Amino acid sequence: MTKVDNIEYEKRIRIVMEWILDDWRSTDIIAQIVIKWGVVERQAKRYVSEARKRWMKDESIVLEQKRKLKSESLKKLKRSLHDRYKGTPEGIRAVLMVEKELIALEGLSPAIKLQHSQMGPDGNVIDPSSKIILNLPVGLDISLPNNTEE
Repeated sequence: MTKVDNIEYEKRIRIVMEWILDDWRSTDIIAQIVIKWGVVERQAKRYVSEARKRWMKDESIVLEQKRKLKSESLKKLKRSLHDRYKGTPEGIRAVLMVEKELIALEGLSPAIKLQHSQMGPDGNVIDPSSKIILNLPVGLDISLPNNTEE
């Protein structure tokens, strides 16, 4: 096994990064590296690790790493829109859907304003000591302790 120069190493890391963006499984990437470049599995794992480090400085933040990978994947998807769809309503709709996902993923959407109301659904004032009314999304079920005294 010979040592590769920096240019070849950078090319290999970039190819591995593309495979990660294409959502290949780690085991498939490692197998492909071993076959394509004739390296041992340990070196292939180092290539995968280095490709992931390029996106994240701190590997201990797994959630942030996944968010960044997904963000890059969505950007690649947006760039790969076929030319015949660019500028058409379908193409614009597809790009906007990807943009909406990116905005949500990167936390760029404005904060949701919550307003406390003392009015019940019937329009009467609610005494906070006697009753709590929560407006929850459909399907969300939470249990609150029963603090009524009898």
